[in-house]
Amino acid sequence: MILFKEGSVNVRMLCCVATLCVFKLAFIPQIVFAGSEGQDALDQGTQLYKRGEYQEAIASFKKATAIDPGIIKAWENLGWAYYKSGETNKALQTWETILKVQPDNQDIRRAVGILLMETNQWRRAIPHLTASLKSDPNQNLVRLRLGKAHQEIGQTRRAVGLFKQALKIQPDSLEA
Repeated sequence: MILFKEGSVNVRMLCCVATLCVFKLAFIPQIVFAGSEGQDALDQGTQLYKRGEYQEAIASFKKATAIDPGIIKAWENLGWAYYKSGETNKALQTWETILKVQPDNQDIRRAVGILLMETNQWRRAIPHLTASLKSDPNQNLVRLRLGKAHQEIGQTRRAVGLFKQALKIQPDSLEA
């Protein structure tokens, strides 16, 4: 019995699976070991960020990502440092890049949605906030922001529905 003759479905399936595995491995973030240069730069940046030294933190996070582009936490923190230093466009670009690699990163998806709300980009914010809320329906603040975005683009019924849901979950909410 020949399982893998040339041109057979089994050979093609095996090739597809092998290609998929190689592709997937190329995009899995590398494991960062304590004591590595990238991890050291990430740790230094985190300390600088905590002290409010955002420009210095940005430099450390950039160094970490240059040494090891697979350190997703360094990219996330770089976005937050940009955000805190008022460089919202750079924060948005950084976080949107993360979402290309990790589309299920709901913390970053929520951050992108909130940042888009802060810059009055209501229509762009809606899919991010919707996805975040779908992944965790208990986020009442996200629900309220999503309602606000719908309200701003004239989707009053949708906004009212979201505000009513927010009130059911948190009846004493002043925002709803």
